Amino acid sequence: MSTQSCYPEVLLNLVRQACYSSCSATHRKLVEDAEKLELEPSFIPILWACITNTLCPANTCDNMRVMAAILLKNCLQKVIKGDVELDHELLTTLCREVQNYIELENHCLEKQLCTIFGLLVLRCWPKQWPELVPTLVSQLTEVSRGSQPPWLAVHLLGRVHEALGHLSTRLHCPAYAQLYGELCWSLFSPIMKVWVPTLRDINSSLASHPLPQVVTSESVSSLTFPRDLDSERIFCLATRT
Repeated sequence: MSTQSCYPEVLLNLVRQACYSSCSATHRKLVEDAEKLELEPSFIPILWACITNTLCPANTCDNMRVMAAILLKNCLQKVIKGDVELDHELLTTLCREVQNYIELENHCLEKQLCTIFGLLVLRCWPKQWPELVPTLVSQLTEVSRGSQPPWLAVHLLGRVHEALGHLSTRLHCPAYAQLYGELCWSLFSPIMKVWVPTLRDINSSLASHPLPQVVTSESVSSLTFPRDLDSERIFCLATRT
């Protein structure tokens, strides 16, 4: 994503000041000033470059990355409400970028990324994000086959949990209820195949990759599926090869 249209140093400076402001009123003012740049074509690309630490690595601290993620999350919430319009291609690119990026060290940042992931699913899937489910299935399958480490499943399940959580807020709408069901059925089998062995191996993995605060065994086990699931069908899905 290009970052040329908006002055990166202006936005980054606001993000930096907001991180270190000890006065709540000043903090709010800085955030508001940053949000005034939301309509700039490169507002989101600059924030994403800050989040991934690819814009100015030497001058970007972890707190700035979290602050940038919060601003991005707030912007997407406005997009969903219809208060802000973003370019179709920009959103599509952001979906791919977010799905392919997982933060391993900064758990506060990954928590924000999980929320961003859920908001993007609510806004963009499936029309602007047709590869969402195939990519998730592929990632989970690689973990179940041992091609990827177990801790990756924990991050992926945290994002699935957020996606279902955001879709569940629209279950009163038949179209969203259908999407919720499709996502559940599409991911049920790969989730079941990866979660049991992941639970068995997770303790050894946590030594080098601590469990993010956003994802716990309780939060993953609370993934909600339609209540009318047939037990025999569930078993077939979970054991299907």
